[in-house]
Amino acid sequence: MTGLKWKRHTGSGGSRAEDCWLTECGYKVARCFIGEAARYLITAPGSGSPFAYVDTREEVVSAINVNKEQRNANH
Repeated sequence: MTGLKWKRHTGSGGSRAEDCWLTECGYKVARCFIGEAARYLITAPGSGSPFAYVDTREEVVSAINVNKEQRNANH
């Protein structure tokens, strides 16, 4: 995920979640598979559900950047 610093997400029990990452700005990114195709689910900080479902890592970065801009414009 170029342009963002991120680390593997750690669950509440301290275990590391496979295919789940947390960005430095608090976005949670989870990769799931629908058949053979991977999809990335992106959840904004403080939200309980994903705001975007994308196909590539590049789209993850783009979606987060757009969401950050929108959130900053509303504050």
